[in-house]
Amino acid sequence: GTALRPGKFCPQALRAMQAVSVSANTANAAMEPVVLGWRNWANLLAFVLTFSVSQLASTGIFGHFRFTDSGKYQTLVQPAVWAFAIWAPIYLWELVFAVSQMFPSIR
Repeated sequence: GTALRPGKFCPQALRAMQAVSVSANTANAAMEPVVLGWRNWANLLAFVLTFSVSQLASTGIFGHFRFTDSGKYQTLVQPAVWAFAIWAPIYLWELVFAVSQMFPSIR
């Protein structure tokens, strides 16, 4: 047979050791609790603040109501009111991301 001498490379043994190492690391990682980082909380807080300020602004609490101002200062490039409906799916998907990234199974 072919005996391995010190310093001789054996690719099969190396692959077997790597497979054992990867499976052990994966098993240990599955047992460790997943801790939420500051970025997860920052994402959630950013969504809450963005959505809250947007909703408060639409009520006119910060001064002028945006639709009365757009009617007052009409220009040739003014978008139609329905064009702002794009914000509904934007906020919806932002909410989906902000909530889902808090779950360990998603991260």
